[in-house]
Amino acid sequence: MKKLFLLSLTFLAFVSCETSDVENQLNNPSTAHIYAVGANGNSEGFINKDGAYTSLGTNYLPFDVFVSGNDVYTCGNKDNIAAYSKNGMFTLLSSTSGDHAYKMFVKDNDVYIVGQKDNHPAYWKNGILTYLNNDPNYTGVAYDIEIKNNDVYIAGCNYPTGSSNYTIAYWKNGNITTINSNHTYSCGYVGEVSIAVNNNDVYLSVNERDGSSSIFNSNAYLIKNGVIETLIASNAEVHDIYISNGDIYLCGDKIDAQGVPNKSVVWKNGNSVTEKNVEHGAFTSMYVSNNNIFAVGIESNLVSPNPLPFGTRENHGTTLINNVFSINPDFGAAGIGYGFTSMFVTE
Repeated sequence: MKKLFLLSLTFLAFVSCETSDVENQLNNPSTAHIYAVGANGNSEGFINKDGAYTSLGTNYLPFDVFVSGNDVYTCGNKDNIAAYSKNGMFTLLSSTSGDHAYKMFVKDNDVYIVGQKDNHPAYWKNGILTYLNNDPNYTGVAYDIEIKNNDVYIAGCNYPTGSSNYTIAYWKNGNITTINSNHTYSCGYVGEVSIAVNNNDVYLSVNERDGSSSIFNSNAYLIKNGVIETLIASNAEVHDIYISNGDIYLCGDKIDAQGVPNKSVVWKNGNSVTEKNVEHGAFTSMYVSNNNIFAVGIESNLVSPNPLPFGTRENHGTTLINNVFSINPDFGAAGIGYGFTSMFVTE
C-alpha cells in the first residue's frame, strides 16, 4: 500500500472492532447484525447495517463504529474537525481544524474517544478532553482503545516535536508503557497500532517499515506486554487485532512477490487462515465469535493506467462473513476513497 493506494488503504486501514464487552453476544452468526462504516468518493460518510446503506452526511470521514443497546455511535472527522455521532446526531469534540477522533468505546453509557488534539495523544470521555501527553517537547497520537474490567487501555505513539522517530506506546488508566525496540515500527497512519487485552496481558499489533512506502518492505508484528515481539508475517501489514477464547486473530494484507497485488488476510495465532486474492485488497477491521470470522475491508481496482505513475483506481468495500467473501456494491458515487474502515457485530 502507499501513494495512491495508501490514500485509499491508509484512509481505509483505520481499523477497529472492539473486543471485551461484546465478546459473548454472538451466539448464532445467522442472526448477527453487522455494522460497517466508511466514506465514498464524494467524502460522504455512511453506515452499512446488514447490507443497507445510510448516509451520515457530506464531509464526514468515519473511522469507527460502536453499538451499545439500541444506540449506534460513530466517530471521525467532520469538516476536518474531530466529531462523533449518536444515532445520526453529531457532536463536535473540538473547534480546531486538524484534530482527530479515531476510535471509540462505549461502556455504562460513557463514551470514550481517542485521537489527537493539538498534535498530542488525547481522549475524550463524554466530551471532556484529557491529554495523554502534554509535554511540549513531544507530540503524538492515540489510535485505539480497549476497556477491560473498568481499566482503560489506549494505544498510540509519542515522538519528539519535529522528528519522525516514532515511539510506540500504550497507556493503562493514563500510565504510559513505552515500547523500547530495535525495530522501526510505523505510527504514521491510523491502523498502524491496535490494542487488545486478555487475562491482563496487553497485545499490540504493529508494522515495521524500512523507511520506504512499499508493503513489500513491511513486516507485521505482535507485541505482548511491551517486551515480547513476534513476527507474524514478512511483506505484510496488520490493521486490527481481536482475541477470542484465548486465540489471537489479526487482519490485514500481504504480498507474495514484488509487483503482485496485495491479498486480504486473516491470521490466527500467527498462521494465515484466510487469504483472499483481490486486486490491492486488505481487511481493515474484524470480529470473531465461536470460531466464526467477520471482517471488512477494501479492494482497489485499476481502471486506467493514467495519470502516471499510479493510474486511476476504483475502490470497493469488501466483507468476510463465515468465510464467505463478497465485494460490495458502490454507495452513491463510490470512486476513489470508498471502502469500509471499521465494523461492529451484535446479535
